[in-house]
Amino acid sequence: MIYECLTAWKLRNITIARSTKIILHTSCVNYKLEDLKNLFSMDFDYLIPNDVFWELKLMTKSKIFGIKAEYILKHVQAVTKFPEWDLAQMYQKCVKSISYINIHRGPLIFLFGDLNKTDEFLDSSSFGDNIYILLSSSSWSYVKGTPVIMELNMAKKYRLRSPHSLNPGKPIDKLTRISTVYLNRQMNCTMAGDMFISTGKCGSNAYIYTCNLLPGMYIKGYKNQSMIETQKEKLQLLQKFGNRVSDLNVAFPVDLLYDYPFSIIGYSMKPISGRLLREYLITGWDGHNLGRIFEQLLLILLELHTMHILVNDLSFNNILIDSEDNVGLVDCDSFQITNYPGGGITKMYQHPEISEHGFSSELREPRYEYFALAVILFQCLFGDEPLRQVQAVSDDTELNWKKAVFPLNTDTVSPIANKDIQNLWFNQPRILRKTFVDEFCFKQDISIGAWIRILGILN
Repeated sequence: MIYECLTAWKLRNITIARSTKIILHTSCVNYKLEDLKNLFSMDFDYLIPNDVFWELKLMTKSKIFGIKAEYILKHVQAVTKFPEWDLAQMYQKCVKSISYINIHRGPLIFLFGDLNKTDEFLDSSSFGDNIYILLSSSSWSYVKGTPVIMELNMAKKYRLRSPHSLNPGKPIDKLTRISTVYLNRQMNCTMAGDMFISTGKCGSNAYIYTCNLLPGMYIKGYKNQSMIETQKEKLQLLQKFGNRVSDLNVAFPVDLLYDYPFSIIGYSMKPISGRLLREYLITGWDGHNLGRIFEQLLLILLELHTMHILVNDLSFNNILIDSEDNVGLVDCDSFQITNYPGGGITKMYQHPEISEHGFSSELREPRYEYFALAVILFQCLFGDEPLRQVQAVSDDTELNWKKAVFPLNTDTVSPIANKDIQNLWFNQPRILRKTFVDEFCFKQDISIGAWIRILGILN
């Protein structure tokens, strides 16, 4: 349908079609290979922003999207004349913005393959004259429905996503005290609650168990409330996605556990090996390759983004790293998936634009996850929280981004920041320091591709 849509636009705009260039986003790996072949058979020039180039370069290592990432890279030209032109430099808040005529003096058509990124672009882009965008209101991956091409200034008043607010659950007893547990809602497949064996591990809203009838699995049993209505729909969708990408090192729901009358009280998941990232921030990285760890983490995030999933609560509590530097993610029921919100966020990783009252009813944009990622990268590189403004390690004041500011400067010593951190800070390249300042002082959104380039992950 994308080929037909572009063909129709070309016929309607014959006078400007020859001077039009098409800009693709990373999420275009969602297109069918046949659609990509048809797309590149057209008489257009194709460009990608520099950060998209690096994201696609990393995506060539993906078992899910690698073939299509390679195919796109063979048919597009990275914007090399302005090597630091990233997509976010078209955003309103970017202090290092770029004029679109520096990209191309003729018309531009932007193509995306994910509604999260499309909505972010519509909400954040700062100019629209002579710029067009392909929209699809009926398909998250743009592979179904009838897409349309609109001028960006007109399209900016639309939003393509409609959140399904998460309904509160029902009070429940502890999983081990429930007499009959239904597996995947099948009446003939039941277990007794006392078959679940506690591992001693727990989170804020669940206990972790094992069960002899589900060998090799962990079971997450909810503490206080079961999942009903939209919460249940979200878990069922996560289970469906997880079955498609079982090789991904993410603890998606494998089996869903129901009680009568079939609200979800927990789920089984494959165990993710390794220790939590927060433990490494204490013990250090001896024997580990931090570059490989970053590469693994960023690839998983790109793959999930392409599947319309945001790791809503991306934090050092939900990332595991094993002795071989393999990275995995847990706490998948806090993910945002398509129209289903993610829920609460750990304070240190919460962008200040995020409302305290909309956790269960508002959809996030990828740039909010970029912010949490920047916090994690800072913690890994400097062993401390980016908002630390006191030298006394005994000061346990809880800081967040709504009541504190980033204390470090790109080039000058800060009078309020920890001296040890500043010694590490000024031993890092200036571009890295400036990138953290741009992100944490809200001058620019730093995408995954920009971090790949700046950290030299693929060099």
